[in-house]
This record gives sequence, C-alpha cells and structure tokens, in this order.
Amino acid sequence: MAPVEKLELEREVSCPADKFYEFMKKDAAQLPQILPEYYKSCELLHGDGKSVGTIRLWKYTLGGPEVLVAKETIKSIDDRNKTVTYSIFEGDLKRMYKSFDIVLEVVRRAAMEAW
Repeated sequence: MAPVEKLELEREVSCPADKFYEFMKKDAAQLPQILPEYYKSCELLHGDGKSVGTIRLWKYTLGGPEVLVAKETIKSIDDRNKTVTYSIFEGDLKRMYKSFDIVLEVVRRAAMEAW
C-alpha cells in the first residue's frame, strides 16, 4: 500500500470564522470573481452547490499561464467542527495522485474573539 501524504496549510483571514466558513461552504463558486488571478471559473455540474454530493468543475492556475482543471465533489460537511471535505475525482491532480482530498477546517483563534 502506498503511503498517505498530508500537507497542512494555515492561513489567517480578516473576517469572523463563522462568516468565512459559511462563505466557503455555500458560496465558494464565487472565488473566480474574488480571485480571478487563480480561479478562472467554477461550473456547477450536479447538486445545489452547497451540500454533500455537489459536483463542480474548477478551472484554475497556480500563478502561471497554464489553466488546470479539477472536478470535485463535496464529500462531507460538519457544521459543528466547521469542516468541509472535498474530493478531487478528475482532472490534472488525478494524473499525479491516486486520490486527492481537501479538508477545510475553520478554526477561531483567541485574537479573533473580538469579532
């Protein structure tokens, strides 16, 4: 069995954790309008765009001219822990990895409590 590799990234956002979580859960398809230099388009292929089973086609870049594609499904949503799991099942990443899941976990830090 191949080893499981894990990469963790942590970013601070300048809005309340609840607001950011709700945006990423319900309105992530707006990312091409917010960050067009990275997200070129997001097309809803199946579902409502907000619930488990939703399928979207993303076109994106990694900062260069090449446009990459990824088909993803929302695998799970855990509102209690502010976690959404996405699974990439088709596209450029699947040429490099047998499976590719993204787990978004929104954590409120003590410094953000004032929000």
